[in-house]
Amino acid sequence: MTEERLQDRVDSVRRKLLKTSAVIGGTAVLGHLTYQRPAWKSFFGVRSAWAQPTSFMQHVLNGQLGTMAPGTAEDTGQDCWEFASASNNSITISAIPDGNLDIELFFYAPGAVGVGETNLLTGNPFGLDASGLGMSEGGVVVTATTGNYTICIEDNRTAGNQVAGTYTIQLDSTKPMGAATMIIDEGPESDGPSSP
Repeated sequence: MTEERLQDRVDSVRRKLLKTSAVIGGTAVLGHLTYQRPAWKSFFGVRSAWAQPTSFMQHVLNGQLGTMAPGTAEDTGQDCWEFASASNNSITISAIPDGNLDIELFFYAPGAVGVGETNLLTGNPFGLDASGLGMSEGGVVVTATTGNYTICIEDNRTAGNQVAGTYTIQLDSTKPMGAATMIIDEGPESDGPSSP
């Protein structure tokens, strides 16, 4: 056998081996990639676009009520954050203010945000404000449906008596949540009286 024919035969065997290895490797990789249809549509509202599931089991949301330096007298308004959650998700909420705020919390179901809507933390339209100036607020909510939930924070004091201040809201869940996005920054307050 000539050297040229021997080289052609070796090249042929190599090509077959590489082709077989690629097919086996591709099949193995595909076998590990399980398809999982996400539970909600993308926020763009496009029917064919689906949001990919995320692995957020905790959100830490930092913000400031008001635009002035913390402790400065100012009508501060309300901040709201939105995130996606599956149904039957137990979410533990803890809101921690700096010493300047008397925080009031609202947690709304999908499509129910604002004055007169049920606050899932209190079971009525009123804000959760049980602790007082500079104290933390919180509770546990179990989501009833899949969708975009909203958490809002404001200073419980009446306009003219409010001061700017910073806060941290921590959400811990038993199921993955979508990324949290601030949807209202110093917007109008819910203005229901706080829970008696």
